Amino acid sequence: MKAKKKTNPTSTTRPEKSAKKGSSHKPEKQPGKEARRLPLSRERILLAALSIADTEGLDALSMRRIATALKVEAMSLYKHIADKEQLLDGLVDLVLEKIEIPSLDGTGLTWQQAMTIRAHSARRAFSAHPWAIAVFESRKRPSETRIRYGDGVLRILRQAGFSVVMAYRAFLLLDSYIYGFLSQELNWAIDEDQIPDLARTMMPFLEQAPYFKEVMQHAMSTTSQNQFDREFEFGLQMILSSLESYRNDPGSKALKSGLLFFPVGGLL
Repeated sequence: MKAKKKTNPTSTTRPEKSAKKGSSHKPEKQPGKEARRLPLSRERILLAALSIADTEGLDALSMRRIATALKVEAMSLYKHIADKEQLLDGLVDLVLEKIEIPSLDGTGLTWQQAMTIRAHSARRAFSAHPWAIAVFESRKRPSETRIRYGDGVLRILRQAGFSVVMAYRAFLLLDSYIYGFLSQELNWAIDEDQIPDLARTMMPFLEQAPYFKEVMQHAMSTTSQNQFDREFEFGLQMILSSLESYRNDPGSKALKSGLLFFPVGGLL
């Protein structure tokens, strides 16, 4: 008769006792949404606002709407951004930060090439956020980003040989062209399939305006994104070519023409 195998009591696995009712022991919290939530910051608020403005329009933008998007209380936003005006200033800064302003130092670029790069980069940045051009033009409070942006443009002009007076004038002329063109392009509310109806509506009036008629016929036959691209480049290069003749002007011509002070608002 075989002897029974002895069991080592120390190796026996015993079932764990269930926790007693009312025990103070609490299970560890699993990492959830609260643990993963990023801290609120000015940058997060501005990025959320940018997304809302792009997808829902500027009219939908409010502190309450931003708070809903970030899943926080609206009042918590005011610790980082004081009011809507400061919010709009910040949004303009985000757009300006996307604009490339190349340096002339060691790049081999001419000043015209650098200004062309800046102009096209500005057009792309504002075209990506169509609401931003009107907000940009309405800002009254200069920011560090906006001053740095203006300084980068003026640096190119001054390093190219423009006097202080002519650098200022060139700055105003180029910005007026870039942002004026953008305003018209972005507010062009006519789709290609609407052109025939528009032409029929205008025809009775155009018969009395022959020169306007021939220009409109040309414009309507070529309206497209490529047309906007070509016209933007044509106007830009015309301005840059004209400015070249003033590059080595010490400023005497400009001063004789009556510019004795700088309206600073044009720079900001």
